[in-house]
Amino acid sequence: MDVEKLRFEILQRMPVERYEHVLRVAETAKILAKNYQVSVAKAEQSALFHDIAKFMDKKSLRLIIMEEKLDHRLLSFHHE
Repeated sequence: MDVEKLRFEILQRMPVERYEHVLRVAETAKILAKNYQVSVAKAEQSALFHDIAKFMDKKSLRLIIMEEKLDHRLLSFHHE
């Protein structure tokens, strides 16, 4: 996965302040991955995605939960 492309896409989906937070989390994840000898790329990608749903509309989230047959308790989680 092209990380720069991913970063650009994520920036389009959230406010700049949240995006900057996500980048800081990604840097921390990379450091931790190195320390624990796990995939740095996977840790970075996971961190970049960690807030992606926070700014999605409720209807889209509901559709994903239903289509993917995810735990229905996810429907009751707080949404900004």
